Amino acid sequence: MASDPPPTSITLDDYASVEWETVHVFGPYTTPDAITESLGFDWISPRSNAMQSSDMNSLPVFVKGGTVVAEELVPRSVADFSPNSLPLSLSREGGTFGVGRIEGRYVLTAIDP
Repeated sequence: MASDPPPTSITLDDYASVEWETVHVFGPYTTPDAITESLGFDWISPRSNAMQSSDMNSLPVFVKGGTVVAEELVPRSVADFSPNSLPLSLSREGGTFGVGRIEGRYVLTAIDP
């Protein structure tokens, strides 16, 4: 039995389990200060602190009404949010990514709305 082919694009809204207005995607070695600057408000979590010393994950942070409503460490070995374009700040309408495959992992690149 053949498996379904991977998608050519994904929309974060299809995967998020919360209501959100913007998503900020941070890459490896992002400092807490850079996260605060991108978000526009102070926010610290164990996951955000861990980002500054690791190249293993990306960190999408979902925001609604000036508050973080969800965050998720995404291993780069599973899906890499196109490190050349991080950090990203996207509205809900802009949360669509093209899906490619490089060296056995999925690479997600933001698609302009």
